[in-house]
Amino acid sequence: MKTKYLPLVALLVGCLYSCDDETPGIGNFVQENEKIAALATSFDITTHTQKMDSVYSRMATAYLGKYTDPLYGDFTADFIAQINCPENFQFPAYTQSIEDVELQLFYKSYFGDSTSVLRMRVDTLNTVIKDYGTDKSLYYTSFQPEKYYNSTGTSMAEQNYTAEDFSVPAGTRKATTYIHHISIPLGKNMADYLYTKYNQDKKNFKDANAFINNVLKGFYVHTTGGQGSILYLSSVVLNMKTKYLEKRKSTGVVDSVAYRDIKFWASKEIFTSTKFSHSSKLKTLIEDTNCTYLKTPAGLYTELTLPIEEMYAKHSTDTLNAVTLSLQRYNEVELSGAFKLATPGSILLIRKSDMYKFFEENRLPDSETSFLSSFNATTNSYNFSQLNRLISKIFAEKKKGSTDEDLNKLVAIPVNLEVKKEVDQSTRKEVERVVGVSHNMDISSAKLVGGKDKLKLSLIYTKVKK
Repeated sequence: MKTKYLPLVALLVGCLYSCDDETPGIGNFVQENEKIAALATSFDITTHTQKMDSVYSRMATAYLGKYTDPLYGDFTADFIAQINCPENFQFPAYTQSIEDVELQLFYKSYFGDSTSVLRMRVDTLNTVIKDYGTDKSLYYTSFQPEKYYNSTGTSMAEQNYTAEDFSVPAGTRKATTYIHHISIPLGKNMADYLYTKYNQDKKNFKDANAFINNVLKGFYVHTTGGQGSILYLSSVVLNMKTKYLEKRKSTGVVDSVAYRDIKFWASKEIFTSTKFSHSSKLKTLIEDTNCTYLKTPAGLYTELTLPIEEMYAKHSTDTLNAVTLSLQRYNEVELSGAFKLATPGSILLIRKSDMYKFFEENRLPDSETSFLSSFNATTNSYNFSQLNRLISKIFAEKKKGSTDEDLNKLVAIPVNLEVKKEVDQSTRKEVERVVGVSHNMDISSAKLVGGKDKLKLSLIYTKVKK
């Protein structure tokens, strides 16, 4: 540890404005014979890589595919989706049949090789997933699909696909309005089954609950062959091609044959969840003591261990004015044949004891126990500059005799941010406010300085000297 004096005047103002009820140290006044010393110091932090076996992911987005990275190994994404039925749904008057039915997967983007051929399989669920919002485990990416479908039974459909549909003209595919999609025919038997259930009792289609319980429990869509791409699905749709009669304009007689597509969508309001699987190659990276890693989705995160005992012994009665930390990123080494993985755009630094309930409870960073940092391309790092409230809070808990075994643990987790634009009333300028934080579910990674190379937690503090 290294300590040096700083100019008093420059820090005094900061000291006075940073004091609050939770900051240990300086009281409400300083006696005339006391002097305020402003100082700086730093402490070593140890870091290591941890496996994130599963992450909480309650969203309508799903993922599908398999990709093999030279460094991180195999990664597979499969998903389960229930299908929503609009309330009080009815087929068009004079409907005669459902001629065909297909499952449509829409996606605006993907990762990997557009030409790689993969094979998907679609199975119908045989068990209703009862999602009442209380069982958080349903939305973790380690769910077991075998609980909900017959893995030894006959599939509903199987189909080869590529991320780019080369049967569509290039000009169409590259248009900004075009949305990539894969259509999987589910067969005439499924079409007849759906229409029969409707005619048996129209209440089977009165809402999502009735449809899921009485007609179609949902689908499990998974990759069974090939590798090379991951699709980022924006919509999952059950499309029914119906045949019905309508009036002729010339005679008013109902005898004109017409066809119409009717779409039932998967949505966030009903159950959709993706299962992510990584190969054992991640174990080698966890054991690497020369650095630490971040890997999404549901891959690796970095754990930080603070020297709380040493810090508390030396600064429990001081006022912490600023505590800063930088997570430095190594430049990526290009590997032969690999697609370049993106760098996570934002990192959540949070207490380890809060890392699960933060996402389950849809919390926002509070700059006390959780902090955000965006990747700084200029410094090639993620920087945190307001950790003094966190350290002060930990000191207060330690003083009260906390038994939390993770009291000295923080974790760095890649996240995606939902932002809302609004006008700052004081400046009249448009600003972005974070209104949602979720796990980063894209394919990304970062190699960070750490492991045997200690990180520095820098402190600026003031203390009263007699």
